[in-house]
Amino acid sequence: MSFEAAVDWDGTIRKGFTIRTWMSHLYQSKVIEQDFVCQVEDLFTRHERNQINHDDLAQQTALIYANALKNKKFSEIQTQARIFIEEDKNYIFPISRRLINHLASNGVEITIISGAPIEVISQYQDSLPIKSIYGLKLKISGAKYTGSIQSNPGSSKEKKDILFKHFNKPPIELALGNSASDIPLFKNANKRIVVDNPSILPGENSYHLKSGDAEESDWDNILDYLGGN
Repeated sequence: MSFEAAVDWDGTIRKGFTIRTWMSHLYQSKVIEQDFVCQVEDLFTRHERNQINHDDLAQQTALIYANALKNKKFSEIQTQARIFIEEDKNYIFPISRRLINHLASNGVEITIISGAPIEVISQYQDSLPIKSIYGLKLKISGAKYTGSIQSNPGSSKEKKDILFKHFNKPPIELALGNSASDIPLFKNANKRIVVDNPSILPGENSYHLKSGDAEESDWDNILDYLGGN
């Protein structure tokens, strides 16, 4: 196989939301104030109660994150990201790691399109076969964060915009995701792998993967869906 794949991060490759544990780490490292963490946690509570949807969650947490890092040195945050990554690796789903390693070893180019902070997910390019990353990116001026957002691929609209810009003429061959915000990726892919969310694309040409899948029979089913190899 030789093609490109568009892949979400949070809930697809990684368990949970990167921004939650990352901001908690920054607070514990005395980089940001606790109030910013509390604001983000409040939004996640509202999301879990179905009071705000995934797109709104991605947009509002990004604004809080940008405000939390305002006037912080870029070099300081990069240092913290390198420290944090050692903890964060424990959140990577083994089955998802195996899958993207398998895809890459068969010539598939992996592009991450996610609302997870770019400071964190970019660290994974040393250990995972990721060609390109589009993540939550903040504006920087004079080596410091300005408090503004440059891009936020956490929403369905931005994911669609990036998809058409990066891949030029979809459909692409494969998309991996887990939420309603990933629907633009799924709708513009020939094959779709949906992680831990049976409500997304039920009964369509998609493979529903459970993050806990570990048996060889599960792996064989994935390979059958992808067309062998």
